[in-house]
Amino acid sequence: MPIYRRKRGKHLGQVTFAVFTDLHYDRISGGDRRLDEFLNTVRRTDPDFIIELGDLCHPMEENRFLLERLEQAGVPCYHVIGNHDSDRSCRYRRNEGKLSASDAGRRGHRE
Repeated sequence: MPIYRRKRGKHLGQVTFAVFTDLHYDRISGGDRRLDEFLNTVRRTDPDFIIELGDLCHPMEENRFLLERLEQAGVPCYHVIGNHDSDRSCRYRRNEGKLSASDAGRRGHRE
């Protein structure tokens, strides 16, 4: 049985989503290029939402722009926390002004 979506009040068909995993922005070169390619595909295909399956980046303030770029895609983005997304979470806390692993998990929730 197909699952249907509603967008702007019109019945448009099946639910679609874009998924990616293991960007490893801090560890693997070409992260900007790979994210650009993914986001270009998202803009071209207009999915209902994005699922990011973990290991996006280390939870450091200087990586917050990655979450912001995903938010700018124009569709909700939901995150799974990977082991590399939380490697440094004990040292980088929100009360120190740093991005925490828990921040990434909440980014897909739109008010």
